[in-house]
Amino acid sequence: MKLFQTNRAGAAWLLAPRRAVLLISAIALCSAQSQQIQWGLTLVNINNPITPIVVTNGDGSISITAGGGDTYGAPDSFTYAYQQVTGDFDIRVRVMDVTATDPAGQDSPKGSLMVRATLDPGSFDYQISALPLAPSGRNGQIESIGRLDAAIDTDDLPGKALNYGGDTTDFGYCTYPDLWLRIQRRGDKFMSYFATTNITDFPAGASPFGTNGWQLLTVMPAGTNFPKTVYVGLSTVAHNSVISDTTHTVTSTYASYGPTPTPPSIPSTNGVAVPSANGPGSFPNKQVLAINWDVSLPADGLGYPSDIVQSSQGAPQQIVWNSGGYGAVARDVIADVNSETPGGFSVARYQAGAFDFLLSPRDPVQALQNLGPYSNPLRERFGAGDLSVPASQAWAPSPNYGFVMTTVRKNGQAWNDQSPFFYAASYVQLDGIATGEGYDMIGGHFRGGQFYTRSTKLVTGSVTTGGPTSGSLQRCAMPISLAWFPYDQGWKAGYIDASSVDIANPGRPHWKHGDGWGLHSGTAVTGFTAKGGQSFYNSPTNILTWVDTTGGGTYSGLAILQLPGVNSATGGMLLTVGNDENNGIRGPSANNAALPDGSGWYVAVRDIETSKADPTVYATTGGSDAGSSFSFLYIPWNADNLIGGHIRGTNAAVIQSAGSFNVQHLSTGRYALTIPAKAGTNGVLLLQNSGYLANQPTGLTNVVDTSLLSYEYGGTNTPANAFIIESRYIDVSGGGEGVVTLRDADFNFVWVDFQNPLAPPGTLQPVLSIRKSGTNVIVSWTNGPGFILQQAGALSARTLWSNLGTQNPQTVAIGTGPQFFRVISP
Repeated sequence: MKLFQTNRAGAAWLLAPRRAVLLISAIALCSAQSQQIQWGLTLVNINNPITPIVVTNGDGSISITAGGGDTYGAPDSFTYAYQQVTGDFDIRVRVMDVTATDPAGQDSPKGSLMVRATLDPGSFDYQISALPLAPSGRNGQIESIGRLDAAIDTDDLPGKALNYGGDTTDFGYCTYPDLWLRIQRRGDKFMSYFATTNITDFPAGASPFGTNGWQLLTVMPAGTNFPKTVYVGLSTVAHNSVISDTTHTVTSTYASYGPTPTPPSIPSTNGVAVPSANGPGSFPNKQVLAINWDVSLPADGLGYPSDIVQSSQGAPQQIVWNSGGYGAVARDVIADVNSETPGGFSVARYQAGAFDFLLSPRDPVQALQNLGPYSNPLRERFGAGDLSVPASQAWAPSPNYGFVMTTVRKNGQAWNDQSPFFYAASYVQLDGIATGEGYDMIGGHFRGGQFYTRSTKLVTGSVTTGGPTSGSLQRCAMPISLAWFPYDQGWKAGYIDASSVDIANPGRPHWKHGDGWGLHSGTAVTGFTAKGGQSFYNSPTNILTWVDTTGGGTYSGLAILQLPGVNSATGGMLLTVGNDENNGIRGPSANNAALPDGSGWYVAVRDIETSKADPTVYATTGGSDAGSSFSFLYIPWNADNLIGGHIRGTNAAVIQSAGSFNVQHLSTGRYALTIPAKAGTNGVLLLQNSGYLANQPTGLTNVVDTSLLSYEYGGTNTPANAFIIESRYIDVSGGGEGVVTLRDADFNFVWVDFQNPLAPPGTLQPVLSIRKSGTNVIVSWTNGPGFILQQAGALSARTLWSNLGTQNPQTVAIGTGPQFFRVISP
């Protein structure tokens, strides 16, 4: 909320805004051993006989000398310097040294960053620790362990490092004094990171190195064992085999304890910080970002090869799509931004239906200079990007930070590329090999991205000699819409790996890229308690079940997704998208349907080509099939600024909805959606097939629909001020590739407004603005309807505010004295 004051002349001053802030406090423990130290921390011994010594060094660092037994196994015995933190946090510390009196004998004394539920020696905890150099047998390893299940006690955690299931690095990562440890809480998820001058990654390329480049180590669900308010701080332990040992100690030196800067990483390349003129824009974790891409081919069908700026191109040649290779001008495309969230996107590399999109470019105008028609001399569609390329001076979107959804934005198209008229589908490929380069959101290192979009033909159709072949991936030039949902807002979202990924345990669910990577939001697992051994701590086992469709232990792309505390029939919408084309020629689809009892959703991931004749055939990731991996996002009906609906396909009846809109059933498979005062350039429309087949296969009642959705706004459509949505499937009853045919289908739609995008419930605050107009001021605010404008003549502890109503904007006469305005929720 923002407050403004005006004077008689109509000038306005922005008063101090009221903002939600992270409250961090240090509360002294009622113990004779506790004391206040640097950074407002409270020092206390927990089950430790040695009185700690704290020395403040000339450079502002502190050295804590302590004894203690261990923080691996109960009861804990260590020295703790802590603060209490409520809600989300992101805290880091520099560990300058860890020195033990007998490093070989003590083996693994620690200087750690720790989170605890309580100060009890047996408390649930989570930590990342720096260990001594040789002659300690740990020789500079970094480890991340935790007590998540009281019955199992402290345990190794799934991670992406080399040892103990992924929670411990190789030797030599503690590059004192340049070692940083970091713990982040995002919803119900804890994450541990480190930054070091050791630039060796494990797995190779998994988490890029760089100057202050954070490497993600482990991810852990807080579950129900960690309360909203926890203890966070520095744990120092000597690792004595006998707790009562008062001879052997460890001295750990800490510096720069406190909140992690935002963005957390200094952008870098080859381990060197990049100049500010080459860095990205603001870190894209504050709001939903969306874009409408325009995609076309030239009218004469002639195009140019890749990797050459347009001003240096030779003579154009005939574009021939789906020819099986990348040579000549195959897959050329003219791309541009139709409309977007201001400053939201750029793309250094684009071809066919693939956009290696990036987020939040430093210079949003210059970042688009490589797009547009052939008349643009700076057009470059297939560059990897480098530090000097404005399109690459942006963030490469990370599945650790958000969810991506795409929808086809044209109801069929024909180009002069020797191919007939076609219909399309789109999906988001996640394989970590996008060529277009930007800055990694975790490590800050300049690298290729992990996401890119795909657009695919549903049916290729007849071709002329030398034209497209059907044996290759059937890419296509088609306008699409795309939206990015950052986890930090609180969305329930995640990326599920293929059903076949765990050979030893068929059908066991995993997060994409392995559970230690944490490709999900913390809120996705809110309400669950961590149970089981190491491999279950960060598993989606509690929310996803792969379905054995044959009864013989064979799992493919059919799953049941359940979110704790969510009624799938009445609570909100589920968006799902396939993430692995594998060897398929048309890529994956990922439709869903709510279970009748509201306990969850069926999610059906199919290979578009192999499933068109039989809807009970699901993606297997085998042979020429698409993969069964997919991502999901849950949008509750009470989300802020939401305009959306669950629509019945047969008659366009609104089953559930939010916001103001109207939808009509024009004819079989065709719908007209109108949103007051919204056109195609005001936002993005996301579409999701969300129902069951009207004609179920014999003996079945729960087969999810196979229809694919697209839309377009205006043009020659009637009505011209509507979004025309079409639902189509591939009818193979006549043989051959089949015919793309209209069919009614239940669907969800979500409107993502460019100026006032949706957000999780209760996360948005209105932003108030004021301008003079003659003898009046015009007061307006963002973030949707329903807020009440109030006015007062003075500010004090007893200010009486008068209501001016919900009209937005409002014109108010300039008075003779001060005027203050605010907006409140009803």
